Amino acid sequence: MPKLIALIKLYFALENYIIYFKIIAYFKQMCVTSVILMRTDL
Repeated sequence: MPKLIALIKLYFALENYIIYFKIIAYFKQMCVTSVILMRTDL
């Protein structure tokens, strides 16, 4: 039983990490696109 709880905790930790990573990747993409737009405006 404790093994199952540990697995569930690990799963949620991984899920949170993946969500966090996706958010960072999204913001990086947004920054890159905004920089490209700024450069084309100039």
